Amino acid sequence: MQSTARIAVAAVALISIAAFGQESATTTETTTTEVDEFGATTTTTRIDETRPTLITPIGMAIDVGGGVHGWVDNGLDGLVQTGGSWEARLTIGTRTFLAGEIAYVGTANAAEDNIGLDPNALLVSNGFEGLLRVNAMLDEWQPYAVAGYTYRYFTLSNEATNTAALVDGADQHEIPVGVGVAYRFKGFVADARFMVHPAVSSEVTPLADTLPTALSLVGKVGFEF
Repeated sequence: MQSTARIAVAAVALISIAAFGQESATTTETTTTEVDEFGATTTTTRIDETRPTLITPIGMAIDVGGGVHGWVDNGLDGLVQTGGSWEARLTIGTRTFLAGEIAYVGTANAAEDNIGLDPNALLVSNGFEGLLRVNAMLDEWQPYAVAGYTYRYFTLSNEATNTAALVDGADQHEIPVGVGVAYRFKGFVADARFMVHPAVSSEVTPLADTLPTALSLVGKVGFEF
């Protein structure tokens, strides 16, 4: 848990640095020139106050947040309850149609009663995620779809006895897919997404006849730079 706290503090520090680097009233100007049938030219300058001054033309963003994470199959659904998730994420390509994401991700799910674990036992995961992102729009509102790879390492916390079919210290590999929408204004970013996390390899429940699948709903806030 101390490592999780350090990661969260580092993520908040990165967001603060990005926010400090934004100009207080940054704008982007777009100039267009039109020529009419008589040869006269008209120049129009449009100021987009919703777009900050970016470090790179493609745009990047850092955000942190959390949400709800639950299992929906026979592998883990009967062993743990719906729980929470948290993450810190870097997006590269906020102003392009094709982008990439890398993230630290974590979850915590309380154990169900009467499965052979202590009443306060938690199934906790920490890991990393890499996603390919397709942005449908490059405007203030940005719907998108994502898919990629997630690695999680699961441990059992607050448990003195374990006769359940859960392994303490287990790897899991997932191929997640999802959809979401981001809202951006003057460097501020708010993001919400729904994800499906089907596992392709898992050591968490070796006796289960199916691989675990989870659903998550996550909200995040951060800064574009």
